[in-house]
Amino acid sequence: MSEGPNAPNSRFGRYLAGLAVVSMLGFVFLNYRDPWPPIVPPPLEPAPEAPAPPYANTLSLAAPPAIEPNQPAPPEDAAEVEDTVPTTSLALRLLATMVQEEPSRSLARVADAQLPNAQMMLQGQVFEGRPHVTLVAIESDSVLLANYGTLERLPLEPDGLQITADSPHSE
Repeated sequence: MSEGPNAPNSRFGRYLAGLAVVSMLGFVFLNYRDPWPPIVPPPLEPAPEAPAPPYANTLSLAAPPAIEPNQPAPPEDAAEVEDTVPTTSLALRLLATMVQEEPSRSLARVADAQLPNAQMMLQGQVFEGRPHVTLVAIESDSVLLANYGTLERLPLEPDGLQITADSPHSE
């Protein structure tokens, strides 16, 4: 292509136009601001350390009901209160008891007419579906309940199972 008398000017014009385009692109690139502010999640606080539930190492897959902190203390001498404690009128049946030397390890199996399955209970537990009823003490032939704070007895069913764990003997 032959260059005419205006060739240097047209080259210079193209140079200036290119320089202007590059300058504008650089300005846009360096001054670009996102129209949307960045989403910053709130700082995560560490979860509070949950205390281990009582009887966490038991074989039951269901979590035990909450233990009432102000539950009545079990009577010292069960024979002393046996005559004075009325039988409960709740729709509960005591199916089995397993009395250990250490009372906190004793178990009672209780059927509730409101529930499909019987519950395995420990001393101090609250009955499922009955937050006002607490198992106070487990004896070989009955259990003591606190029903709205009133002490009541639930006797073992006639065909119920009694297990009494003997203390280990050293020979």
